[in-house]
Amino acid sequence: MPSNEFSPRAYYQSPGGFTVFGTNSGLVSFDPSRIVLNQFLPPLTFTSLKLFNQPVQVGDAQGLLTQDISSTQSLTFTHDQNVFSLDFALLNYIKPGKNQYAYQLQGFEKNWNYVRIPSATYTNLAPGEYTLRVKAANNDGIWTPEPLSLRIRILPPWWATGWAYLLYACSFSGLLFILIRFFWLRASLRRNQELHQLKLNFFTNISHEIRTHLTLILGPIDTLIDALREDPSASRQLQHVKKSLEPFA
Repeated sequence: MPSNEFSPRAYYQSPGGFTVFGTNSGLVSFDPSRIVLNQFLPPLTFTSLKLFNQPVQVGDAQGLLTQDISSTQSLTFTHDQNVFSLDFALLNYIKPGKNQYAYQLQGFEKNWNYVRIPSATYTNLAPGEYTLRVKAANNDGIWTPEPLSLRIRILPPWWATGWAYLLYACSFSGLLFILIRFFWLRASLRRNQELHQLKLNFFTNISHEIRTHLTLILGPIDTLIDALREDPSASRQLQHVKKSLEPFA
């Protein structure tokens, strides 16, 4: 068009529908019946990956891309690569400023994000599996029938991996076993001490009873020894009995 400024009331429409508008720089004429929607759906593709707002190149130190992002089917991030952006574009060159975009990260978002700027940024995603889905509409609002997909995996830190949890479980089980064994041994030792004390008390009581009776026996033996002093043979036998009983009395 010669100009975007139209003159007030400067218009004409013929009986056949042909329309003319006056502008500050001339006339604009067109046939409305010949205006059709742009039904062409150009390719939708990812164009770049950024990590902490820095472009990621194929084969660089981060090791995220082994080929161009447009040919990549999946991305794997470590737990500390937690700020990244993905840019995408609909290759429609007919009024590209009117292109529309929408994206959704399955596993994190339930709704689509409708935007004019073809970029998606995420921060601090939890470890897990995600799928980034992107769709676009051309200048006449015709949306792509199938969204573009990219699988995204966030790895957990080493202390939250399956091997780490297995180590935690083994350590906890070992500690629990040691504690149970400690308390069992202590209880067993206490039972043995109680049993030993019971045996000691039993034998002490038995020895006390025996000593009491032996003491009662030794008294009459002394009396017999004194009474039989004139019988050396009997006296010797009684002395022998007394010496045998005295250690237990």
